[in-house]
This record gives sequence, C-alpha cells and structure tokens, in this order.
Amino acid sequence: KNLYLQSGNQDDILRLRVGRQALSDEMGWLVDESLDGIRMSRKSKSYKVDFSITRNDYLDGSQSEPEDSTYNTFARAELAIGNKVSIVQYGLHRHDTSSVENRPRSTTWTGVQVFGQSGAFKKLWLNSAARYGEQKRENENRSLRGYALDTGLTYVLNYKYNPSITFGYALGSGDSNPDSAIDNGFRQPGLESNKTKFNGIQKFRYLGEVLDPELANLSIVTLGAGFGHEKSWSIDAVFHHYEQVERTDRLRGSDIDFDPSGLSRAIGQELDFIAGYRVTKRFDVNAVAGVFRPGNAFAGTATSQRLLRVGLSYRFL
Repeated sequence: KNLYLQSGNQDDILRLRVGRQALSDEMGWLVDESLDGIRMSRKSKSYKVDFSITRNDYLDGSQSEPEDSTYNTFARAELAIGNKVSIVQYGLHRHDTSSVENRPRSTTWTGVQVFGQSGAFKKLWLNSAARYGEQKRENENRSLRGYALDTGLTYVLNYKYNPSITFGYALGSGDSNPDSAIDNGFRQPGLESNKTKFNGIQKFRYLGEVLDPELANLSIVTLGAGFGHEKSWSIDAVFHHYEQVERTDRLRGSDIDFDPSGLSRAIGQELDFIAGYRVTKRFDVNAVAGVFRPGNAFAGTATSQRLLRVGLSYRFL
C-alpha cells in the first residue's frame, strides 16, 4: 500500500513525493511496484520528466530478503507526438549492497519505449532495452550484456462490438557461453509485471498468463483476437508461441514446476482467454483461463499446465 508526502498535484508543473509510492511504465515492462523513496516530476503539454531513487520495503525496517538491499535509480523523459503517441527515453540503474554471491552487483537498463495509437491501430507499442553491468562471483566479477525488443500493434475493425486483431513479437537475448567472463543474456529488472490490455477493458499478463515468463533468452510470437463494448465488457483470446534463443536447462521467471532439458529450443505454446465486465465505474469482475502445452524442450513427463482465475476489483479514486 502507498503512503507518501507530496508537494504539488497532478496539474502542477513540478511535483515532489517522498514515501511509499507506485512506480510503473505503460506496460509494466520495466517497473510496476510500490517502492520507498523520493520522486520528482516535471511536465508541460508536450513532455514529462521523472526521476526517482527508491528501495524495496525500506519504511518497514525489515529488509530480510536480498532484494531489499537493492537501490533503484530510475529516470525517464516522455515526449508527446500529437495527442496519441508518446516516445520515452529511460534509464534504470539497480545497485545491490548485499554480500550474496552470484547476484548482479550493479545493473543498468537503457532504451526507448513508444506507446500510442493511430487511426484504426488502437494500440502501438515498442519496448527496447540494452542491459549492462557487473555480477558477483567467487573468484571474479562477470560482465553483463544483453538486449531485448518487444513490439506489437492492435488493429480494430469497424464493425459491431469492435473486433480487434493483435500481433506481437518479443525477444530477449541469450548467453551462448555461460562459462565465459561476459554474460550476453538479457534479464528484466525484477520489478516488472508485464501487464497491459489490447482493446479490452481488462489488463492481463500479455506474455502469457500460465507460463508467465521473464523475457530472458526467449522469443515470443503473440497473436490475439478480441471484441466487446468499449466501456462495459470485453473478451480476448491470446495465443503465444515460445522458443529459447540459446538452448539451456533454465526458464527464468516462469510459474511452471518443471525445467527444460537444454536439448531443444521449443518451449511450447499457450492459449489464454481473458474476460472483463464493468459493473460500475469503479467495480469490475474479471476472469482468466489458460492452458500451456510444453514443447520438445521439456522431458516426456512434462504435462500441460492450466489456469483458471476469477477476480474482483474496486477503484476507490
């Protein structure tokens, strides 16, 4: 939960916040967390600049997990192109002050994000990143390198119930030589949620609800179709095809209980259904159903994984 002191409001040119506050980007691709710290924002009609220094659960006084010892410095500059497209230049630096081995000591992500819409293209997005830094090791420090690209669009047809088609492609680089002094694999920051909505009213994990992977050593092709009423209900069907960039026996960030064998890049396919219904302006009902079918990258004992979730949400403000 958020608790902060603030100087200025949403309409002021300059705003300062101190305390626990929500930090996020458009699709939760970099950050979607409540963090403790200080944040300054400056904006005009065409641009917005954000700068923050934060830490996990610092105000609780109970930093028992290694993640709690990591400081985050996040800066972003957003430029509006007309009324419907924004271009964002960002930099995120995470510095780990713990003494835990085999963890990134200092990591920086920098890149460009583009969000918006144009005509019948209701949603356009681009997330790009270069990752570099240093990792702790017993006898040496390993250099971190990596890159990622996540892009897509949603096209809305001019028919009743606004039918839409979505195409997306995401790629996070892999490391072909884990024993070398340089790790070329991409990792997301660990603060991400990867949640958005296409043309519906309900946000969901757009890289897969069942597998829910981190975009690391992975390529993902996404196809989606949906329809609904803009302000009251929507239904989406989303298909994902997963392949590893480099064959390995690890699948980072996934919710499934079994690991790949490292003998094949074919991770598998997933089909999700997402439904949302807006009961009132503040009260929503949503449901998610999905199935993940393992590919040849897993042993023969790996079975299909299923998910069914129903939720309620209420907005107080």
